[in-house]
Amino acid sequence: MTLTQTLLLQGLFSCTLQSEIAKIIKGQPDPSFFYKSLLELDVVNIVSIVSFDSKCIAELLHEKNSKYFTPKYPMFYKIEDDAEMDTSLSKDVFFKSAIDIAIYNNQIEGISAILKYIIKY
Repeated sequence: MTLTQTLLLQGLFSCTLQSEIAKIIKGQPDPSFFYKSLLELDVVNIVSIVSFDSKCIAELLHEKNSKYFTPKYPMFYKIEDDAEMDTSLSKDVFFKSAIDIAIYNNQIEGISAILKYIIKY
């Protein structure tokens, strides 16, 4: 991860409003960083992290960014969910995807954008 990407990531995590995150995403001339799975983020991409917000998902999956979609970096896959793990009772590991996160947060427009992406690509 480059210094610029690290600063961008820090900016995303320091936002207090979802609209601020969407502005940062929209303002990037090269959004390919958001689609890569990063070791520093436990092999999770930014699409999965911001899937709780429809505006962010819609911006990331917009047709204008299609040249950055590549099979090298899959957009949707299961990620480990530490929040639901209760190691005192069981050793089970729970997984979720960006779709699960969007459904949990009632992001109908986000789910629609994700499904359109899946159907097209």
